[in-house]
Amino acid sequence: MRKKTSEKLSKNKKLLYTAGLIAAAAVLAACIIVFGLTHRKPAAAFYGLSEPARKAIASELQDFTLITYDASKPLSAQLKSGKKADILFTYAGTAVTDAALFAQKNKVGLAPSVLNGMISSAGMTAPRSADGSILAVPLLIDNYEIDINRSLMRDAGYASLDSWAELDKFARNMHGKITAPIIMAGGDDRELINITGALCEALQGKAARNNVAAKIRESVASGKNTETDFEAVVSDLCASQESPLYMTDRLLSSWYKDGILYPETFHMKNEDVRAFMESGLCAIVFQTLMQHRTVAQQKITDYNSQYYPSSPGASARNFTAPMIFAVPLRNNRRTDELIASLAKDKQEQISRATGLAPVQANSRVPDRQADDVRYWVAASGEPLPALADDAFSSDGDRAAFAQALRIQILYK
Repeated sequence: MRKKTSEKLSKNKKLLYTAGLIAAAAVLAACIIVFGLTHRKPAAAFYGLSEPARKAIASELQDFTLITYDASKPLSAQLKSGKKADILFTYAGTAVTDAALFAQKNKVGLAPSVLNGMISSAGMTAPRSADGSILAVPLLIDNYEIDINRSLMRDAGYASLDSWAELDKFARNMHGKITAPIIMAGGDDRELINITGALCEALQGKAARNNVAAKIRESVASGKNTETDFEAVVSDLCASQESPLYMTDRLLSSWYKDGILYPETFHMKNEDVRAFMESGLCAIVFQTLMQHRTVAQQKITDYNSQYYPSSPGASARNFTAPMIFAVPLRNNRRTDELIASLAKDKQEQISRATGLAPVQANSRVPDRQADDVRYWVAASGEPLPALADDAFSSDGDRAAFAQALRIQILYK
């Protein structure tokens, strides 16, 4: 009997010892996981940023693993099943909307104080959760601008060109005197769509431009996203004086048919536009501030930069000024601190590195062009995203719509 009792006690001790080892191992594993989560290197992702912007921001992310999402495909799916990131840098539009929704579902957000010191129109674009937390933070401002050959303008008797009527008259006066009175990167799908959107706001206002974006999204959501489908959409958008793209279509079509818009415009890329500017072959250029920065310094000084004039009936402006946002995707103290730093004390550094305008009202700027852009946006209403980023989430849809635009301008 004593033998059986002793064996039983010995067996129980072994069981207790084994259980203790298992418990200790579980505690150790939990500690390792917690330590790993606490001390792991955070990840920062980029989606759709230009190479200069990506490099400039990446230089401030030395403690982060860097990820680049495929900008030709929708971001929403990549956030769910792609490489996990703690923070995302991208342009305003569907990408920021999708990322902000992702952050909201993960209960991620920043205190409203992260927007302190920003020009009010930029701060207005920051998406918020129901409790007022900031889901995405604007950092830098790009802009769709018009660059005008200064010497040609002065030779024609103009000190400035402040209206579409003056721009049109000057461009027509340049016909036959210079290779390209007007050029733009019409062979680049994104640029053609974005310039069209910027013209729409300038000529017919914010409501018309937002109507265009809404019609495109409707068509894509219903599965009508082929070139033929978009031809019908574009035709409807240009059909009458009440249609939102009517004036834009009339302007571009008349310029093309009258030889004011360079004949190869709809095959030109940004590098072609830059080459024309550097060779002094053009009078008026439609491009962005970021593209402006790529032109050789000794050549870009020959051009005046200005915003798109408004149509006679326009009172308030909402410039097409694509902004770069930082979106926190997961709760992470280092990520929150980084965003706060980029939105405040790092503004001058990233503005100089990119050539873009800072969102902070009192930040120093690299030059007059960046200061002008900040002033224009500060003096207007909430800036609009680039139409290609606001209405589309895939390159396939953009390409089909851009081709429909070309057909409308060239042949209808």
